[in-house]
Amino acid sequence: MRTTFVNELMKLAEKDERIVLITGDMGFSMFEKFKEKFPDRYYNAGIAEQNMVGMAAGLALRGKKPYVYSIIPFLIMRSYEQVRVDVCYHELDVKFIGSGGGVSYGHLGATHHATEDINLMRGLPNIEIIAPGDPYEAKNAVDKSYLNKKPTYIRLSKNKDPFLHKNLKDEDFEIGKAICMKKSGNIAIIAISNMLNQAVEVSNELDNLGIKNSLYSFHTIKPMDKETLDKIFKNYKYIVTMEEHNVIGGLYGAIMEEYGKGVINDYSIEKVLPIAINDKFSHHVGDQNNIRKYFGIDKDSVINKIKEILK
Repeated sequence: MRTTFVNELMKLAEKDERIVLITGDMGFSMFEKFKEKFPDRYYNAGIAEQNMVGMAAGLALRGKKPYVYSIIPFLIMRSYEQVRVDVCYHELDVKFIGSGGGVSYGHLGATHHATEDINLMRGLPNIEIIAPGDPYEAKNAVDKSYLNKKPTYIRLSKNKDPFLHKNLKDEDFEIGKAICMKKSGNIAIIAISNMLNQAVEVSNELDNLGIKNSLYSFHTIKPMDKETLDKIFKNYKYIVTMEEHNVIGGLYGAIMEEYGKGVINDYSIEKVLPIAINDKFSHHVGDQNNIRKYFGIDKDSVINKIKEILK
């Protein structure tokens, strides 16, 4: 997804001289072409993330369109006050591009994990939050968010993500509108970000077991697709949410906030199963797949949990 972001930003920058790229001593081997082609629009702010966001806010106030890139814990958590006060409070046209969603940087430990970021950003007014699940969604998240003039957070994983939407056109993607990837049975699987690929694997394995299911990509967390969500609650008995994030404040939290606003008896829902990290830091060191297994959010664990709710 990171390569997709850079490629799309290059295309946009060729058309719009207002675009500037700011990074916090990150992106080596990624941004060389951008720096070479647009040397006056590339800034390395160094390991000074608060200043980096403040710089982006100042440039936005002067009519530029800043894109700010770093690993998520440094981009969001270290500079949260500046994101809140300098950018969101003034509703400035700044795009935050965070790399390493969930436990993508698993072997680097909890300091580099991004398992609370959606929760933090959802609490800020005036911001859109997009968590693409494959390069198609990442490309369109960059292109479509370019058209708005509000703060936007795009949560990326790393690279080598497979294309999961092979038959969709760019015009099929809409910020704030979920994508139905498959529709069958009385189980709806809802996934975001770098869990979408695993959700596809889970869905296919359930089919092989004779358990029909539907699959939705809720790539936009804010604004939430309330219309699709309401249809899901009314038409499925079981909902499974899948995210590489703390169970608090992420996809599951956002969905349950909307669910709580309705009249429960109007829904056919019997069980909502959250597949998420159970409000813990990882003191376990390993790669992404190893940590998923440790927290019970790997493919086999998810399938077993779904079997349990069907008993």
